[in-house]
Amino acid sequence: MRRRTTAIPWRFAPISKTSPLRNNPDGGCGTGYTLCYGHWLVGMNGHYTTGDYTMKLPPGFTSGLDLVSHQVRKAPVVIPQGTTVVFYLSPPATIPKSPDTTPDPQPWSPATS
Repeated sequence: MRRRTTAIPWRFAPISKTSPLRNNPDGGCGTGYTLCYGHWLVGMNGHYTTGDYTMKLPPGFTSGLDLVSHQVRKAPVVIPQGTTVVFYLSPPATIPKSPDTTPDPQPWSPATS
């Protein structure tokens, strides 16, 4: 009986002779990620072969308890390669948009005639 297999892409980057994937397993990925959702502030550095990631912080953040490592981290928060930090903020915060950020989509509204 023949077994079925499923192919799952490892990265969404083009494979070519000049592709960064040939020499770097982190090729095609961002350098780091910051998420601020309500009370939660999450920073991830998914790279295992490149340097640290300095997390983007909301205004007024000076220090907080990292719920992953159980250590107090002071601003600026530098995330070592291959690690994640999570903070619970009180009150909730937002991170201001940088000029190079894609604008949020506008809520859908029916066309008026």
